[in-house]
Order: sequence, then C-alpha cells, then structure tokens
Amino acid sequence: PDCDDEDGNYDITYPRVLGNFKLDGLLNGGGFCRVAKGVEVNKEARQAVAIKISRLGQESRAAAKRELRVLKALETNDKEYHKRFTRLRDFFEFGGHIFIVMDLLDQSIYDFLKDNDFIPFPDSHIQSFAQQIFSSINSKLKSSFVSRDRYTVERRVLLSTEIRLIDFGFTVFEKEPQTHCLATPQYCAPEAMLFLEWSFPRDIWSIGCTLVELFTGKALFDTVEKIWPSYIAMMEIVTGSRIVEWMYPVIDKKHREMFTFLIAAAVGLRSKSIKKVKHIDDIIPKNNDFRAGFADLVKKALVLDPDKRITAEEALNHFCLREPAQSDSDCDL
Repeated sequence: PDCDDEDGNYDITYPRVLGNFKLDGLLNGGGFCRVAKGVEVNKEARQAVAIKISRLGQESRAAAKRELRVLKALETNDKEYHKRFTRLRDFFEFGGHIFIVMDLLDQSIYDFLKDNDFIPFPDSHIQSFAQQIFSSINSKLKSSFVSRDRYTVERRVLLSTEIRLIDFGFTVFEKEPQTHCLATPQYCAPEAMLFLEWSFPRDIWSIGCTLVELFTGKALFDTVEKIWPSYIAMMEIVTGSRIVEWMYPVIDKKHREMFTFLIAAAVGLRSKSIKKVKHIDDIIPKNNDFRAGFADLVKKALVLDPDKRITAEEALNHFCLREPAQSDSDCDL
C-alpha cells in the first residue's frame, strides 16, 4: 500500500514492521515530521521506543539530518548525554523518509501543563527543571552548537522532575553559515528576530522564556499577531529596556530607522496582546527567597543585548539554583 499521505507524511495508521521495529501508533507531529511509538521486534525485551519520521521534501530531510548529527555529536562528546538528552538508538531510511529511533519518554512539559489546566509548577520543581536545563545547555556548548528554536523538554517518568531535552532539527554548529528561520517566535531571541548574527546567548533567551512559562503556566510572549514588531514591543515591556540601546552599534542607519519606526508603531497600536504584557518584576512576586532569586535569574537571561546575558555556567552558580527552594506547601501563589 501507499506509505505516504497527501502532505508527504509517512502513514502510520496501521501497524507496520520496518527493520527491527514495529510501528504502533502516532505519538505527536510537527511541521517537519511525525513521531510514532514503536516496539523492537527482534529482542526478547521488546522495548518500546519513539521513532521520529521525516516528512517528504528536502527541507524536512535536512532537519532530520541535522538532528542526527547533533545526537551523534552529543554521544561522542558527553559520556552522560543520555541523562540530559534523548538517546539515539538507531536510524535508517525508507521510502524517502528518515527514521530516527530514540528512547520513549513521558509527556512533554507543555503537554503536562495542558493536561493539568496550565496550573504552574511548584517552586521546587521549577528549580529542578532549571538546574537540569542549564546543565544540559552547558554540556551542549562543549559540542559547539546552538539551537534556533525553543527547547522541547520531556519528563523521563511520571511523577518525577527528571527531564530530557529533545528535538534538535533546528540546531546548527556554531561556525556554520547562519539562517534566519524564526522557528517558534514566542521563544526567539531579539537578535534573531531582527535578523542579526546570533550565537549561544540565543539559547539562554529561549530558556528564560521557558522558565517564566513554568512559573505562570502560560507563554511569556503570547500573541495572535505573528509579526515581529509586536514581539519586539513586548520584549521591551518585559525587560524594561529599549531595543535601540544595543541595536545602534550593530545595525546600519537605514535599517535602524526602519526598525525604530516599526517598533514604535507596534507599541502605539497597544493591541490586546501588548496590553497584557507585564515587566518581569510584576510577573514573579518576590515573596520568598527562591522567587526573589528566580526573578533575578530570569531578568539576567532576558537581557536584550546578547553579550550581556547570563551564561549557562553562570546560571548554575546563581544563588537561586544553589539554595534549596522553599517548601512548596509554604508558597503563596
């Protein structure tokens, strides 16, 4: 039978054996791929796995190849990478699709939030997640690659705060030619939004956005207006800084004037999305030691000037992540 649907995705509506694995239903999907649940058929344990299947097309294949390259680099450069990232178990090609076999994890943090009506995580969980994410990013820097998208985080087991980073289709190595795909705009750093050069600090901005989302239960930059001036306007409100203060030295006069006009116009519109945005100090109350430190950490991650953002190593040494968070039962929401 035909293996593909009309969108170029591999059809997994019924079980099918491919190599050493049997497909056993759809887990989720995205723009470049679908992820199926699979089972090893040639081993007694018949262990369940996740199989990422690229969509037909050059762009999707390129994303799958980038992810494979990153997973191989992590395995080579980090002996304990399987404790921080999803583990590559196998890969193969069939029918124009690339199949990447990985450990089967639990829900993504977003899906967990969704299933629980977007109730925020307790402080102790947020602290644990932050420690693991920054530790993973610090390890990733040793392999010299940068993500162009948010980090998708999956929980390893139910009722545990152990997590893994997954989804590296937008990741590139530091010295490779840069592209300006904005990926998920809500997590995109201002330098990428303005089509400037970017590097490791782009990851830190994305993490800062994610940490706020864990604390509030909703995206920091949530807008139906998918235009970058609105995002930039919201960034200025959240950080309390003007984008032009660091933009002037790195952008020529013509583009600087254009950006300044568009951003001012977006702020002037005062759309519903922009009106809802608050400064970090108004989002994270400093009603205990952890939250005071957490607000400071987030503000240092969400600095408009990428050269002045906190690094992953510095974040791991921040007092917010060194001292145990207050007992969750004692926290006032």
